[in-house]
Amino acid sequence: MVKVEKIMAKYGVTWEQVQAWASVNPQWAKWLSNKRLMVRQYLLATRSLDVLTELEMGTKLEPTAKIGQLVLKTYATVRGVVVSKLKENTWMGCPTCNKKSVDGAVCEKHGEEPVARFWRTYVLADEDDEVVLSVPPNLQELALLDKEVLVYGTLNDQLELQAQKIQIPEAEGTATIATAVPAAPAQPQVAYVPPAAPSVQPMAAATTPVGGVDAAEVKQFLEILKVFKALDLTQATGWHTGNHIKTPMADLIAAANCVLDGNVIKPKA
Repeated sequence: MVKVEKIMAKYGVTWEQVQAWASVNPQWAKWLSNKRLMVRQYLLATRSLDVLTELEMGTKLEPTAKIGQLVLKTYATVRGVVVSKLKENTWMGCPTCNKKSVDGAVCEKHGEEPVARFWRTYVLADEDDEVVLSVPPNLQELALLDKEVLVYGTLNDQLELQAQKIQIPEAEGTATIATAVPAAPAQPQVAYVPPAAPSVQPMAAATTPVGGVDAAEVKQFLEILKVFKALDLTQATGWHTGNHIKTPMADLIAAANCVLDGNVIKPKA
């Protein structure tokens, strides 16, 4: 772990400043014996900087679950290989908070000039399953494709593994990097084995788009079907809404040469 003194020197913080802040914030004063905690809370409260990841640099991640054991909105660490890239969103925004810039204006909160920001999604696979890996802007410098990685994160409403930290075990001096958005309070890492999903055959290739549906959206839908294999309508609706898909779900199912069997989307017989 990085020593807290190095973090203080990097951001120009003195222990006297932290103590003075704690004196007017009694809920934290009782924790002054924990210097790492206090410096982190001081920077978070006074500068909107979360340095937890920097303090944990060099801390090795250990797998706590397989991809097939991921639970919605529960944090876990998984090991897998980044096998393909799905999508990339690009915008000009604040390098600290990632907020999109309007007409090239500086960030109102941080006063910083906009820079190019990227949000990428990949397919992450282990021995048994795959999941869509969502990689935020602060991880954009990592070369992930075809690499074995350790990912700490949570399964979001779009059924994507939202990365909070990533390590590449083969890299010399492996670094742990967090998202641009301050991490949520730590939660227990729970390994959970869900009930077995219905067996579904590989998805058939898309047919000619039905009713003038968006071909790019059909392609995204096919990728999701291929990743999740057995996709129920609730999951598909969450993906459809969360990604602002314009093509109606019924048209996507038809264009992908699939049918709705009960609550499960599967290929036509």
